[in-house]
Amino acid sequence: MKEGSPVQMIWRKRLVCVALCAVSLPAMSACGEAGEAEAAGEQTIAKPAWLGGTVEITDNSGTKTVPFQPKKVVALDPGTEVLLKDLGVDADYGSTPEEVARLEPDLVVIGAKTSHSPADFGEVAVVDLAPRDEQPLDWEVVRQAQVLGKIFDKEVEAKQLDDDFSAALKRARNAAKKSWTAAAVQVVNGKIVPQGADGGKLFGPVMEMVGLESVTLADKPDVILVSEPSPLHSAESYQSTIRQLDKDPKMKNVPAVKKGNVYVAPYSTPPEGTLSAYTQMFNELANHWSAIY
Repeated sequence: MKEGSPVQMIWRKRLVCVALCAVSLPAMSACGEAGEAEAAGEQTIAKPAWLGGTVEITDNSGTKTVPFQPKKVVALDPGTEVLLKDLGVDADYGSTPEEVARLEPDLVVIGAKTSHSPADFGEVAVVDLAPRDEQPLDWEVVRQAQVLGKIFDKEVEAKQLDDDFSAALKRARNAAKKSWTAAAVQVVNGKIVPQGADGGKLFGPVMEMVGLESVTLADKPDVILVSEPSPLHSAESYQSTIRQLDKDPKMKNVPAVKKGNVYVAPYSTPPEGTLSAYTQMFNELANHWSAIY
């Protein structure tokens, strides 16, 4: 058979095809396996390839090592997102493991009670700083700032937040009467909605930290704490909560209304308080109480 004959050329083509298939089949198999794994673990959170330094901290689960100054951070609750921004740290917000998975973080921060546990986030580093029931709440909100300050090299900023908060809380405690009771209300669509005996998510912690006994409106409280939307959203029909309470015949014998001891929180306050929000409210409450008593 001559070199370069049609038969010889056909055999060469066959040999090349066999060689290519031998190389391609493992790669195709690997691709197939990767695709299957990706489909099967679509909602899982992969461990990030963190190349930065680490730092040792203590959270609700004990002492652990986490990324130092991580670049991609997800807060599991709005209050923690605000706290991180107050410290000068950019963070994303994700309320579920699925949302967190899409954001691909280096660190997840839990700052409020949640149904999710650190194990729900796979191998991603998680810092759980939700307030513990057995500890005073004012200690717990300061602890959050201190631990996050250490993680992000923002300890100076954390100390400033702590100092401001502690000073404001002391002022509010000193201005409040020891025997005072307080009730919380929220304004929804222009109507006053009582928040129940626990004070709600925003004012319940405020009452606890200041030392006010939480009651209902029917108990004729000494203080009424109000959360309402900005009047700019309903300028034409807006009527202040204080005026509504004052005009309500059922409220005329309530000490808080008679004395004008009604406080309206800043319109921008998150539904769940933050360290900076508490600081602002405590200072405003101290000023208010000092002015009327």
